[in-house]
Amino acid sequence: MIIEILIFILCSILSGIFSGMFGLGGGAVLVPMLIFVLPMFGVEQYVLHIAVATSLVCVVFTSVSSSLSHFKHDGVDFSVLKFWAPLNMIGATFGALWTTGVDDYVIRLIYIIVMVVLCFYKLFNPSKVLFERENMNRFGLIFPAVFGWLSACIGIGGGNNVMALNLHGMGLKRAIGTSAVLGIFVSVPAVIVYIYTGLKMDINSVYNIGFINWLVLIGIIPISTLMAPFGVKLAYKIDDELLTIFWCAISLILVLYMITGLV
Repeated sequence: MIIEILIFILCSILSGIFSGMFGLGGGAVLVPMLIFVLPMFGVEQYVLHIAVATSLVCVVFTSVSSSLSHFKHDGVDFSVLKFWAPLNMIGATFGALWTTGVDDYVIRLIYIIVMVVLCFYKLFNPSKVLFERENMNRFGLIFPAVFGWLSACIGIGGGNNVMALNLHGMGLKRAIGTSAVLGIFVSVPAVIVYIYTGLKMDINSVYNIGFINWLVLIGIIPISTLMAPFGVKLAYKIDDELLTIFWCAISLILVLYMITGLV
């Protein structure tokens, strides 16, 4: 049990740091961790659904914490938020509704595909801008809707938006800061849906409110929220290339862990 608790604390720390550094809300780390930890708290059914939903509650707190820090560094583009935030919310709502009705296998597969795509993008990110900046709030609006849907499906907050914002010519750190704020708009509606739909399910755990496991949250939220500003500071100090390599290495390890659940 001591080893499991130490892993729990370590992953909570990493989720907070990742939230600040990459705008992912920490869910990239939390979802695999929760799959490992939840059975320790008596969760036997809907483990992956509960992991995703519980992760998104943590994303609310870590996103708020990291957003405030990014704002101090002038790392948030509010001209993008007013267009992208509503579509992130709509996409996340439908993503959570859709995920409730699918098998764990499908959620794992989506997580693996999204994380691998993000890794390859970060490693081989083209230097040139693929889309015109002026199209970001017109033709580019399909991105926040789709990425809001994806984020709610796999519990990683608004970090998917980093890719789209970067492709439209926004600098990496500013894209991360803006995505951290968008993580709030992704996670809140998704959490509401997961609570509502989960209450209709026969979940055999006294620590659950819908698909949200509140006992696990008590341990994660304080640690991850406190560590998010530290992650922001690191993001502005570490070289972009080294930051990218580190993120991809950790992410691919987590992907391998998720793949073990498919075989």
